[in-house]
Formats: sequence, structure tokens, C-alpha cells
Amino acid sequence: MKIDGFSPDVLKEISPQKIRLFLSSRGWVPSGKTATFDIFENPETSVMVTVPNSRDFIDYVRRVEEVVRDVSESDNLSIQRVLTGMTISSSSDTIEYHYSPENGEIGLIPVPDLISIIEAGNSINNYAYRDYCEFKPSYRSSNWKGKKILEDIRVGPTVAGSYIVQFIYPIMEDGPIRTTLFGTMIPDKPEMSYLCDKIESSLGAIIDAAERNKTNLDSDLEISYNFVNSVLDLRFDAAEIEVNRVKTISKNNDISKPYTLTKNIFPRIDVIEKNMRPEEMSVERDFVGKITVLKDPRDEINDESADVTITLVDIDGKSYNASFQLSGDDLNNAYNASKTRSNVQITGVLTGGRRKHIENPKGFKILS
Repeated sequence: MKIDGFSPDVLKEISPQKIRLFLSSRGWVPSGKTATFDIFENPETSVMVTVPNSRDFIDYVRRVEEVVRDVSESDNLSIQRVLTGMTISSSSDTIEYHYSPENGEIGLIPVPDLISIIEAGNSINNYAYRDYCEFKPSYRSSNWKGKKILEDIRVGPTVAGSYIVQFIYPIMEDGPIRTTLFGTMIPDKPEMSYLCDKIESSLGAIIDAAERNKTNLDSDLEISYNFVNSVLDLRFDAAEIEVNRVKTISKNNDISKPYTLTKNIFPRIDVIEKNMRPEEMSVERDFVGKITVLKDPRDEINDESADVTITLVDIDGKSYNASFQLSGDDLNNAYNASKTRSNVQITGVLTGGRRKHIENPKGFKILS
């Protein structure tokens, strides 16, 4: 028996404890043991598996393969899902960002898009947890006292046959498993599950509102402007993102609904985000910086617009990028300024979180 895509060395590294934890988290129960293995049973399907209790056994890899296949069939999970759960940590929940490029490439992702997903995921974690702990309609800064717990979150390997960025939320510490009188596992870090719940419910509410052409979110949902703005950072020119929450401490029928962020949904989320903006973000001001990115598709000067990005420095001395659109003579002047590395000035309204934009740009000029 051989599981494609996973070498014997990988299977041997899966410890017996991780297998037992994974089975317990899926609702399997111990039904017996010997000196060399433990028996677990799925009470819903009556399927039983034997888990060897030492990696030193000569047939350990073969026994692990048998467990993986039996659990896959019994729980209606792909073999990759079972192995991922056992390999990463069976005591962690996962939020997956499935990157689907239009060109059909499987298992590959452009470096800038990967960086964007990780940064957007970090931002979503931060504001979802802050919304859960101390909700406000918006936050002036990403820093707050409860942020430290997010340092426990990890990024795991992608699932075979795709490119999936996995954020891993550890909910159990190493050590003995604690259970209720009904056999349900008791998490050591329940706040990680609450965070995943909040991400899942908030993202679902935003997509549902956008699909129904709503221009605002219900206030009782307690979803901040910052969270909505972070979701917009998952927009890509040539790919779509599917977000899926994978629970470990759950029954077989407790499966989360995946949420797809298509190109068509983002313009509707844009409207929601715009209506949620704090008043101070609507102030028009001047911005001075150097052009660092210019995407000009024109062969000659015309009214077609193009994206321009400038690097700015705020009052604290920190640099950041902001993009805007120019056309005609302004775009041609911007091209010249980018070649000479000259400072430029633009007037508009700064919006966005990690990906900042200057809306309603006007008065573009090159500074001496």
C-alpha cells in the first residue's frame, strides 16, 4: 500500500500521539488496547483502526497508511486532509486561503501574491480578534494589548495538488487530553477557536451582504471597518481566493462552508467598505513622494488611465506605498518623473489599510 505524494519518511515522522489526538478530535473513541497498539472506533460508522504506539516498529509506516486510508473512507475526508491534520497538529484549527489562478497553474503562486495573502491573513486575524474582544466600528492603529496572543498562530504547508496558504491556530498544549463527561475534548486555548469562529462568521456576513447588494452591514454583527478593509486585500488581478475553516475538534457532520471571493464580489464589498469609512478618512490632503511603480499600457498619449504607486513618509518617519490612477498628460509626466526619480505631489483622499489608495486624485505635479 502506498499513499501518493507522501514518502515513508514523512509518514514515519507522524507520532502515535498526533494520530490519537486527531482521531479523538474527529469523535473517534478508544475501544481497547494491547502492549503494542491502541484501538479507536468511529461510533457513527463502527469502523475501527489500530494505532501502533511506537515508531520503532518495523511495520509502523504500513500501519499508519492503513489508519489514514480507513479514516479517509470513514469520515469522507481526502487522504491529503487526513495527513495534513496528523502532520501539522491535530490540536489546531485551520483557516485556508485557496489561491486559484486564471492560468490554471496548479501548486504555484507568484511571490507578490503569496506575500499579499500572508499579510492580509495577519490583518484579518488581528481585526477579527479585536472585534471579538473589544469591538469598535474602526481602529486608528493595528496595535492593541490583546494582539500578543496572535504570535501563537503559524503558517503551515500547502495541500498537495493546489496552492493553499494555511493559518494554523493551536488550541491544545502538549500533554494529556482533557475531556468533558461526554467525551468532548476541552481546548487549552479556546480563544483560538473563538478567533476562527469570528473570522468565519464575519467573512460570511460580508459576502452575504454583498451578494444581496446591501451597502452596509448590520451593526449588531460587530464587524469593524478595518476587518472589511483587510478582506479587500485578498483581491488579485488574475486569481480568485476561497477561504475555508477546517475544524479539528468536531463531528463528521460539523463541516464549515467555504467562502469564495470572486472578482465580481469585490466591487460590491468596495461599496460596503466606503460606507463604513471613518469621517477622518474623507479629508482631502496633499501627498508628496517618489513614484516607485508605474503600469502604463499606452503606446502614445491618450485618455486611457494607468496605475501609479508612490512611496510616502508619514509624520513618524515610516514609509508606505499608495496607489492612484492618472491619464493623459499627467500620466506622461508621471513616466518622466519615475525615470528621473523626482518628487511628485498629488491631492486626494487616502483610503485603505495595508494596500493604500488615493481616491479622486488631482493636481498632479513634479516638484523640483
